[in-house]
Amino acid sequence: MRESILEAVLGTEDHLIVVREGHDVRTNKMVPRAVVATELFESLLASVDTESRSGVARRLEIEHPRQPYDERCFEPGRLIPGAPWGFDDNELAGALARRDQARWRAPFLVEPLEPVGSEVIELSALHRFLRNPTAAFFNTRLEARLPRPEDDTPPPWPWTSGA
Repeated sequence: MRESILEAVLGTEDHLIVVREGHDVRTNKMVPRAVVATELFESLLASVDTESRSGVARRLEIEHPRQPYDERCFEPGRLIPGAPWGFDDNELAGALARRDQARWRAPFLVEPLEPVGSEVIELSALHRFLRNPTAAFFNTRLEARLPRPEDDTPPPWPWTSGA
């Protein structure tokens, strides 16, 4: 990997773009740079005078949103200086629709639930809560029941016969 990066750097005439994962796909937590990317980043900063390093470091790496319909792609200067990153009208429409949807989403509960006055917690209730807190909340506080997998009836298969 180090050799490939070195060949790319040596073969570059004008611009070099290195793309890396900055966030985990499932959790969106920050992912540290690979060792090779860190070495490249630090060697570039080492070639700049000390007073200019923080400004150069900000320009070296762009934290781009994962989805092209993210609103940040269309804000001038947000990702690249002086211009918006995104240019697709359909993606812009998606970003605006997401903003409107998020703004008008009704809260799950309009007001807080009344506290439950109980000094004794049954062990079975504690087990149910620890096994599935969401289902326990629905059952005890909302007096509703979430569907369970065993409640689903299997679909009739067209290739089986009743005989």
